[in-house]
Parts: sequence; C-alpha cells; structure tokens
Amino acid sequence: MVVRTRTIFWRVLILKLGDSGHDFPMAAKLYSEAIEKNPNDSTLWCNRAYARMKLEEFGYALSDASAINQLWLRRIDETE
Repeated sequence: MVVRTRTIFWRVLILKLGDSGHDFPMAAKLYSEAIEKNPNDSTLWCNRAYARMKLEEFGYALSDASAINQLWLRRIDETE
C-alpha cells in the first residue's frame, strides 16, 4: 500500500509541474527519481518519454519507450 501511495504522489506532483507549468526538464528529472524507486511502473516510463519528447530528447524518449515495451513483454510472459 505504501509503494502504491508513493507512486500516486509522484504522478500527481509531476503532472502539476509538467503539464500545467510546462516545466518539462523538472518533470523529466522527477520522473527519473520516481522510476528509480519504482522501475516496474510503465506509466512513469511513458510519462518521462513524453517529457523527453517535449524537450526534443528523442533518443532518450525512444530508450524509455523501449523500456516500456520490455516491461509489457515481461508481463505477458508472466501471464502465460
């Protein structure tokens, strides 16, 4: 429950900074910190990829998208 609560906290904080304030560098930094604490949360990876695209860091955004793909593939393998 604590991990889930922290994840929700990070998402809300980052959304406020990233979307409403358009502070994408700060959003990307905070997503990175959140990913370090919860690397299996694909939403964090996806949102950081979005922030990186807004910063025109396309190589890093692609790297994040690849990480999301790997997470999803692992989840599919676990269900089979």
